[in-house]
Amino acid sequence: MKNKSECSVCLNSKAGLNCGLCNSALCKSCALFLEEGSFSFLKKIPKDLTYSTYCPHCFDKSVAGPLEEYSKTMELAKNVNIFLKNQSKESRIYKSDEPPITVEDFPDAEETLMRLAFKAVELKFNGLIAVDIYSKKVRIGGYQTLSWSGTGIPTHIHNEKSLRK
Repeated sequence: MKNKSECSVCLNSKAGLNCGLCNSALCKSCALFLEEGSFSFLKKIPKDLTYSTYCPHCFDKSVAGPLEEYSKTMELAKNVNIFLKNQSKESRIYKSDEPPITVEDFPDAEETLMRLAFKAVELKFNGLIAVDIYSKKVRIGGYQTLSWSGTGIPTHIHNEKSLRK
């Protein structure tokens, strides 16, 4: 019978952690940690991805794939073409019948833009047109801050190479 404080991976006798999924005992050197906010741009985070500590088996089985997919989506979101509402001259060549994407209540304009871009990539688009980012004043106790929101219409934007084909 295993000692409760024995690591299930390396059998070290100083296991002070448990895997969030299978609850097996782990030592600090065998445990794999998921940073808080690793999937913060997802609308709904699957329960398997909400824990902070995983054993190598559970990490490979349940976390590695979604984490890689999330990272790829985040990289694509950084390259989304964004045309603000006041850039009508540039954006009028792009059309979209898609409904606007909306994000609300974020601490700064840059995060709001990034979340719009992330949603566009999730919907398989590479551009946003008529993007409008706006803020409202929010009073919390004795101080005032801004809450940022935004909307944008997702579209497919072709680069110069694809226009030449």
